[in-house]
Amino acid sequence: MTIDVRPVSSPEDHAAFREVVNWTYRNSAPEGPDDGPDPGETRFLGRVDGRPATACQVFDYTVARGPADLPCGAVAAVATLAPYRRSGVGGKLMREVVRWMCSRGTALSALYPYRETYYRKFGYASCGWRWEVTCPTARIPEVRSELPVRQVSPDEVSVFSEVYDPFVRRRSGGFLRGAADWTDRLGIKAPTLYAIGDPMEAYAMATLKEFWGTVQVGECAWSTPRGHLALFDLFARLASNQAQVKWHEPPDSPTLAHHSDQGIDAELDRPSMFRVVDLVAALKALRPETEGAFSFAVRDEVLPGNDGPWQVSFRDGEVSVEPGGPPDFTLDVRPLSQAVLGSPGLLELAGQGLVEVARPAGLLAAAQLWTPVPVVCMDFF
Repeated sequence: MTIDVRPVSSPEDHAAFREVVNWTYRNSAPEGPDDGPDPGETRFLGRVDGRPATACQVFDYTVARGPADLPCGAVAAVATLAPYRRSGVGGKLMREVVRWMCSRGTALSALYPYRETYYRKFGYASCGWRWEVTCPTARIPEVRSELPVRQVSPDEVSVFSEVYDPFVRRRSGGFLRGAADWTDRLGIKAPTLYAIGDPMEAYAMATLKEFWGTVQVGECAWSTPRGHLALFDLFARLASNQAQVKWHEPPDSPTLAHHSDQGIDAELDRPSMFRVVDLVAALKALRPETEGAFSFAVRDEVLPGNDGPWQVSFRDGEVSVEPGGPPDFTLDVRPLSQAVLGSPGLLELAGQGLVEVARPAGLLAAAQLWTPVPVVCMDFF
């Protein structure tokens, strides 16, 4: 069996890509014309003995990690036709895609897994989630906000960057959005958009379908504690003829920390996975506020060029990475990816026995570079 994986370029391969994805996800042949890949999208197709068998997409994004901007390849629509499953074809696709991203200097990769156990084989690690909060109307925290609320047209949605950018900068894993990304986030039928405060301190995207149903808040964010409280006031107004409200918050949810009540439920929603791809690029992109030095080594079966050992020093918001050793500590690329993103933190991972420590001072120095921080991705891909 000969497996060939490569980026899609010809019209024939684009048609084959669509066939694989549509039969995998929709159980049907594709309908309508193919508009081709979107800007920043690369399609991959894997053929087995010349026949289309597996496919996926990679989208170019930039991930925020505090003040740092990290180039990220978001992997989506991973599809393998049923006759080729459990044959190693999908694994070949993923390994080739990860290597392709590394060849381009991509710092990170992200995906939403259908099963975490599958993608761990390729170096991805569970890192971040959203809380889906479901609150009966009668249990919405009672807040009377004086912040003004205005409805925003879909054409103005990018003004939400005033709140979204500081929201993701205080955390890790969020995609930095341009105007086109905001439009894509609205979907085919835009929800109703609300801006809170002047200047803006919070926003919400809400959908209502019928009386005594659910107010579905597809996305909300806030830049101040006052903005978060004002969301409760808005939710109560929207839910005056509704049974409940659903919205999402990052792992450091202020609702769960300060406003829990009987009847308010929360569950993990859309857990994400990340992977360090180009280790040197990922570390050099960080913008630390402290200084220090350490050495470490990595085990990366898919990208052995990441293994090291590496000598790292950082100060004045810059990071230097050079080959060197001996390592102060050694870890697999999966916990490394979690530590670099910020959750779980490096010291927590060491406490779980996932870091082999030769020199504790080096581990403590690394924890100053990879500070623990909540991880959340608000985008769908």
